[in-house]
Amino acid sequence: MVSAGNDHTVLLRSDGSAVAIGDSRDGQCNIPALDEGLAYTQVSAGSFHTVLLRSDGSAVAIGDSRGGQCDIPPLDEGMAYTHVSAGNIHTVLLRSDGSAVAIGAKSRYRWDNAGQCNIPPLDEGIAYTQISAGNDHTVLLRSDGSAFAIGGNNAEQCNIPPLDEGLAYTEISAGATHTVLLRSDGSAVAIGDNECGQCDIPPLDEGMVYTQISAGRKHTVLIRSDGCAVAVGDNPYEQCNIPPLNEGMTYTQVAAGAYHTVLLRSDGCAVAIGDINFEKCNIVPPEPGIRYISDRTHGRDLALQLELVGEDDAITLTCSTLVGEERFRLTAQGIDSAWETHKRIARDLNVNLANLQLILPDGQLLAKVCHANPGVSVAKASWNETMWQRAHRLLSNRYAQEMLDQANKSKKAISQQQVLKVLKAWAFGRNFGRLNVMPDGKDWVWSDTLGLLRDRVGDIHVTGPAKRYPAVVQVLNGWLHGILPAEVKDFPWTSINLNCNYAAKRHRDQNNFGASLIAATGDFTGGGLAVWPEDNKSNGLTQLPSAKQVELDIQENLVMFNGNSAHEVKSFKGERFSIVFFTVGCHAKAESKVKAELTDLGFQVPVSHEKPDKFLRAPAGYPAPKGADKSSKKTLRSWNIKGLEKKAKTFSSKALKMVMKPALKKVLKQK
Repeated sequence: MVSAGNDHTVLLRSDGSAVAIGDSRDGQCNIPALDEGLAYTQVSAGSFHTVLLRSDGSAVAIGDSRGGQCDIPPLDEGMAYTHVSAGNIHTVLLRSDGSAVAIGAKSRYRWDNAGQCNIPPLDEGIAYTQISAGNDHTVLLRSDGSAFAIGGNNAEQCNIPPLDEGLAYTEISAGATHTVLLRSDGSAVAIGDNECGQCDIPPLDEGMVYTQISAGRKHTVLIRSDGCAVAVGDNPYEQCNIPPLNEGMTYTQVAAGAYHTVLLRSDGCAVAIGDINFEKCNIVPPEPGIRYISDRTHGRDLALQLELVGEDDAITLTCSTLVGEERFRLTAQGIDSAWETHKRIARDLNVNLANLQLILPDGQLLAKVCHANPGVSVAKASWNETMWQRAHRLLSNRYAQEMLDQANKSKKAISQQQVLKVLKAWAFGRNFGRLNVMPDGKDWVWSDTLGLLRDRVGDIHVTGPAKRYPAVVQVLNGWLHGILPAEVKDFPWTSINLNCNYAAKRHRDQNNFGASLIAATGDFTGGGLAVWPEDNKSNGLTQLPSAKQVELDIQENLVMFNGNSAHEVKSFKGERFSIVFFTVGCHAKAESKVKAELTDLGFQVPVSHEKPDKFLRAPAGYPAPKGADKSSKKTLRSWNIKGLEKKAKTFSSKALKMVMKPALKKVLKQK
């Protein structure tokens, strides 16, 4: 990486060494020699001092230390430093446990200590992921995507703007008296002193985003997604006159100093512009075979390859880095263990995991590991999965794809036992939104919806889990297609609700269209479905007569009932999964492309003229549709699952057609 101080420049090289040029009157360019086997992994240039991070997790500081800014604190056993940032007369360091420490700002001048070293403690489950030291203020990024600043605030450089819902801060940079922040949508914002226009972030062309930022003394430099750089602010030494690039070249990192700017190019060379005093801009090209590189701790040179092992209770992480490869085999400890897992790997690898790339077995890139609230529900976290959830859902999807391939080859129907294997491998999300079903004293339940859903802002779409794990959805739908009794072969459904290990309290679903089908599987006793089939909503849920209650065994039977009528799950012991097939009330308003997605996933989407009481008689007190023959209909229906599976000896024609769709050929098989 490259870093620019007041009058010196520091660069990191691909051979693990670091070089510094410019003013060294305080020794800030006297890079210490490394012991054999060690490498420098990150560098940071302050006003008159330099801080360097080594591959063993230790840090060293050289140069002016009159404020104590070079007095690196010793680490507890098992701890490592993962990131460093040098300011004016203070230094900030990030540790592998997600905590941060700041040193320096000791001076006979009272105004030198503005509180920039007073790092506040964190809430449980939150970590610091980035740090940046300015002149007399410090900016910190947290794992929940929020940022805050401490210290001097004379120009309001610490007044971090609130974020719009769904956005997070992804990068921070503290200048002398201004602060620049990069947001997850690729936009940037600058606050604080704007005397020279250093906070006037240029607007972007459509389709363009900012990818990196750096705040200097009175200027700001940014890299765009097209690999070009732009600079705004004070320009007396032409530190904002970014050199044009040769064709095919991009800028990969920038560093803004006091009156000069350093830029790293994609060819491994670096260029410096601006004030040339002390020769701080005289960067020597590296010798053949050596490159200047971005830092090894900040995510741009590290990638985690997530590899799944062939068992339900473990995942293997393979980390490929510039300095070798590490493997971790992680056994099941529950979804809540993700946070401890992240901390352990960060400590063992001496990296800041929040900025590592996760490359998954299907080739997809999981952008950044989310430290905050591991296991949070998909709906509440805008589709943020923990590493643990992602790994196990991929495993479940792999099992499901193997079942689909085998069913297509053998023409044998999918069984309830195969469905159970898929569900056991699945990592359920915490659902905080199903207040009507939560047992008393619970704030969430293990529950996921696959298929059509109307979200909180009113959009009707296919849920994220259904899109990411299509084979799981197709196995569940294929199983139902295979066992559907002849008299309800055209039963429509747009959604599947998966539930794990909770007994839903008495409730009415409210927004279902027509009948629902439910079955439960697993090793459990109890857990029957209690239904009030004649419920017409005239009584409160607690006032329903027990004599009108019908209890059904949904472990042995596939049950059709009206979910809009009162129902509950009886208490149970053991491991219990339930699957509910239903149609959401808003299905008719879904766009045609959304309905096509559902059809490709194996759902049986209702036709526009379909009546909600097609298969079940409406409860007493509900108006009967004109011309409806209520005498032939029931309020409940039930079929023995084993009997249905005996009849379904072969993969049903609808299920076979479903797995043969071209869209399914795009599903990547898990090796």
